[in-house]
Amino acid sequence: RRGSKGSGMITASFRSALSRRLAQLLVSEGLLMDHQAAELYQEATSTDVPLAALLAGRGIVGAEVLLSSLSKLTGLASVDLATERPQLDAAQLVPEDVAREYCAIGYRRSGDRLVAAFAEPPEPDDIRSLSMATGWEILAVLADPVLIGHYIPAIYPTGTPSPSALNRPELPLSAQPQYSFPGRQPKQATSTSPTPSGANPNWPALADTAAPCEQALRPLGQAQQIGQAQHNGHGAPKDGPAHIDDLLRYAVEVGASDLHLTANMPPTIRVNGAILPIEGGMPLDNNDIREMIFTVLPQSQRERFEADKELDTSHSIAGLGRFRMNVFLQRGTVAAAVRPIPHEIPAFSSLGLPESVRDLAELRTGLVLVTGPTGSGKSTSLASLVDIINSTKPLHIVTIEDPIEFLHHHKHSIVNQREIGQDTTSFSEALRRVLRQDPDVILVGEMRDLETIATALTAAETGHLVFGTLHTQDAPQTIDRIIDVFPTSQQDQIRVQLAASLQAVVTQQLVLRADGSGRVVCAEVMMGTSGIRNLIRGAKTHQIYSLMQTGASFGMQTMDQGLARLVKEKVISETVAFSRCRNEEDLRNHLSSVL
Repeated sequence: RRGSKGSGMITASFRSALSRRLAQLLVSEGLLMDHQAAELYQEATSTDVPLAALLAGRGIVGAEVLLSSLSKLTGLASVDLATERPQLDAAQLVPEDVAREYCAIGYRRSGDRLVAAFAEPPEPDDIRSLSMATGWEILAVLADPVLIGHYIPAIYPTGTPSPSALNRPELPLSAQPQYSFPGRQPKQATSTSPTPSGANPNWPALADTAAPCEQALRPLGQAQQIGQAQHNGHGAPKDGPAHIDDLLRYAVEVGASDLHLTANMPPTIRVNGAILPIEGGMPLDNNDIREMIFTVLPQSQRERFEADKELDTSHSIAGLGRFRMNVFLQRGTVAAAVRPIPHEIPAFSSLGLPESVRDLAELRTGLVLVTGPTGSGKSTSLASLVDIINSTKPLHIVTIEDPIEFLHHHKHSIVNQREIGQDTTSFSEALRRVLRQDPDVILVGEMRDLETIATALTAAETGHLVFGTLHTQDAPQTIDRIIDVFPTSQQDQIRVQLAASLQAVVTQQLVLRADGSGRVVCAEVMMGTSGIRNLIRGAKTHQIYSLMQTGASFGMQTMDQGLARLVKEKVISETVAFSRCRNEEDLRNHLSSVL
């Protein structure tokens, strides 16, 4: 296909070998399962379609991971077309028939060389042929096949564009694309967004869907139909075990916060805090659940679960989102709890937390703890605070999570996210190492043990801002929990350390709205004032609530004050408030003072 008789056989052999090596690499890194890799490799070789194109077009492997893997195999660099658009003068240098033939576009001019972005690693003959066709020495780089498919119809809508055509604000598409593609779209130029260095500000608008590169990707609908559960008129899966991805799609559709799988029960979801079986679902046995879970776990994680009988991990579904998954054994059978993680980190203003919590993102040092029961939104609140720092300050942020939930992108800060089991062995080990990684902000997903707590306190004392979580119900209990972890002989020293470094404790819970439309967060806030610090040093944590009740000027409030405020605003009912309060008499007094 490269213009000389017989070259197609060589190209097919090169592509097949590369696809095989790519499949082996992805399996070894736990990104594909053996049977999945075998099926995709068989399809790639039988259709002479690059395995990379199949993986990218169907969203099976993320573009960044895919390009990184191809770079390891070939030694070629990669570029991100989602954020750095090709230069128009470079695009002009590649004729349309050549771009479509090689599935490559001109990306940048570099002196007397042309940097060309390829959808699949080229052979040396490809580079020589492209050099002859363009008259430029070619420097090959790799790019997302899906995004190259987006750019080609924008660059060549009705044939090779002329300079005058390229300078029009928009270029019409000459034909409807044959396929639709999931995943990333190139970022659209707007009046408020800067144009990448060297790019023409009049770059044409891109189509929402992409034309394929020589049918590199088959219609997505065929792939999506495989394994999807049928649904009844209410959208719930019909009787019979479904694929876990279909259950998660349904859970997201109805706004469930969790999906539970346990033996002798139908799949169950939590909606507005209540556990409800999925209507029409049949009870699952151990084999059903085991197959559901193991289908989406790479071999390394299956082995870890078999060894530890517990597994915290995450799962992604292309076009839907990410999910936190905890797999465990109960009565000798496999069970799982799965929680959706939003694609986007919620804006702080949408959380309903007091403004004093927002101010914690302005701190430079100290320890900030967010506490509450499981499912109370601790991770969401911390992600929002970290995102504020990431968006406004040039710092180094390191998160240690089990598993990684919200994905942070580098903005003003560098954000390195480490996952227990994959990137490090434990919270305590990661915290010991992080002090040598030049961090400014450290997020500890959970402060579980003495060593983790001790290292977090040391980090907060030595000029770092440390965020952490605990499963405690109020600020005094949080302080007592930290101190009680240590031996009695060390507790006086820990009180002094904690008093010096603790900046705030935020305790939150989710409460059912009065209209039943969902849940709202109610938070208790304790700030590290001099009075609070004195009480911690003096082992008088039982007096902390009195200071919190009168500390509104410092941004403090008790849980009962927060509940009373929500009742006053008619967000929650009095009945719900009394069922969630710390002290009924205090809540009654607060209600009488604000109503």
